[in-house]
Amino acid sequence: MKKLILAIDIDDDLGKKAGVVGPVIGREENLNAATRLAIEDPEDPDANVIFKAISIYDSSKKDSEDVEIITLTGDQRLGMAASSKISKQVDRVLSDFPATSCFLVSDGASDESVIPVVQSRLKIDGVYNLYIKQAKELEKTYFVIIEKLKDPTYAKILLGGPGLLLLLASLVYIYSIPWQYMGFLLGSYLLVKGFGMDSMAERAMRSIEIRKNKSVNAIFYLFIITLLGISLITGYNAYLEAGKRGMVGIESMAFSIGAMANIVFVLCMIILLAKFTDYYSRNSRINQIGTAANAVIVIASYFIIRIGAQWITNLEPDYISFGSFIELSMLVTIAAYIVVRYLDGVKADIIINSVESGANVIMEDGSLIGSTVGVEPKDQIIIVKTQLNRITKIPIEKVLSIAQNKDIIIEE
Repeated sequence: MKKLILAIDIDDDLGKKAGVVGPVIGREENLNAATRLAIEDPEDPDANVIFKAISIYDSSKKDSEDVEIITLTGDQRLGMAASSKISKQVDRVLSDFPATSCFLVSDGASDESVIPVVQSRLKIDGVYNLYIKQAKELEKTYFVIIEKLKDPTYAKILLGGPGLLLLLASLVYIYSIPWQYMGFLLGSYLLVKGFGMDSMAERAMRSIEIRKNKSVNAIFYLFIITLLGISLITGYNAYLEAGKRGMVGIESMAFSIGAMANIVFVLCMIILLAKFTDYYSRNSRINQIGTAANAVIVIASYFIIRIGAQWITNLEPDYISFGSFIELSMLVTIAAYIVVRYLDGVKADIIINSVESGANVIMEDGSLIGSTVGVEPKDQIIIVKTQLNRITKIPIEKVLSIAQNKDIIIEE
């Protein structure tokens, strides 16, 4: 039975400092990765973790054990982001190595938080916590604190949190602000951080990038924020107007949402048009079709929201009955579904005709899966040979784009 020697780099120092994308599979690959990391940052303990994993691997090989060494990399944001990446990498590794157990090697600090993630998929035979000899005792106190404060991720937690509390407390005292207002602000901040809404917003902003040009994107983001602000003001004014007309509860909300929907719809269409134009200039037909499908969904959603708001308020002729609302909503939904399915079919045909044998297949995060062997048009599947010479099949719907050099980018 195959056993895995897993080195854990939960904060992705390999990626940040050495430019190595995980998972790193094989002795030579791990040796090269650890050497690059040690050269970039001789004080980083993760390099020593990988070297120790190599040592354990070599010892196991001498004992004629069937083992493989792999380094798993997380995310510099730690927490759920790191655990999610580790989880996906473990699943990928197990698809190539049907192992039954593993041995973990970590630096003994935050890496241990991934134990439940690995344990849910593999039996863990043991865990080796590596400490630098000169700092074995300091690892648990002053040394760790000082080193972690150099990392922006830890600095935000250890300094940013208390700093925010002190700032809010000072503002309450200086300006005699009721504490409830500050409680609302602090609660909102904790809610955003706790549920990862900041990461969601960051991913959303990246998804609407026009070009890899900070100046162009900054102007575009400013335009988007301005229109969003206008939509909120419009919605608030509509809410006040609804009150003057005697509407309450769900009627006033529907009137307000209906007013906001017009501006949000225009904003979404401008974003999609800009993305379509960018893809057209780069001759990226796959992304052009994907953007067109998104536009169909936005248009259908807008019509359904507008029809629903009009049905609820029914301020002016032509009045809409509940039956008419259901009929129109179903008609719009079915029409949108047919168009989107057609566009998906066109997109699939383009992908099938564009896939070349031997092209690299790369995850969205940049990690290499393998190279293409062929395509099964009937099942809409791309056949890929992994780095370990194993065959895996990837559904065409997972393809995000095909680069000019024919590399295939797939979603995680």
